Amino acid sequence: MINQATAALTQINSFSGQYCSRAHLDAMRRVAFNYRYIQEVVYIVNNRTVCSSLEATHDGAKLGPPDTSGTKGFFAWYTDVSDLGFERPMMYIGKLQHVVVIDPVAFIDVIPFGHNPVDVAMVGMQHNRAHRQ
Repeated sequence: MINQATAALTQINSFSGQYCSRAHLDAMRRVAFNYRYIQEVVYIVNNRTVCSSLEATHDGAKLGPPDTSGTKGFFAWYTDVSDLGFERPMMYIGKLQHVVVIDPVAFIDVIPFGHNPVDVAMVGMQHNRAHRQ
């Protein structure tokens, strides 16, 4: 998940056009769509939301100082109220002037798609048995 957040931020921070323009909003929407765990991409100025992948403009909700910062220029916030005003815990991870929003429930292990073997135990049947796919 953190790898997706950092990759998404690297991608959107490479945008070189006018911020909050149609092209910028489309770029933020593409990033939010292409990365499975990203709920929203937000453009901020002075820790205030300006526009996002979900809305063309924001009321300037203030994120406040980050809860933590990393050694590679990343910042993180944990909040109980989203930038859209919903009372729902969310993680904000940012670098430069963009922030990606992640639902903290997504930090629970998710089995990735693909051809990975999965061990399954079926308990409580007539004969307990284990099966490996």
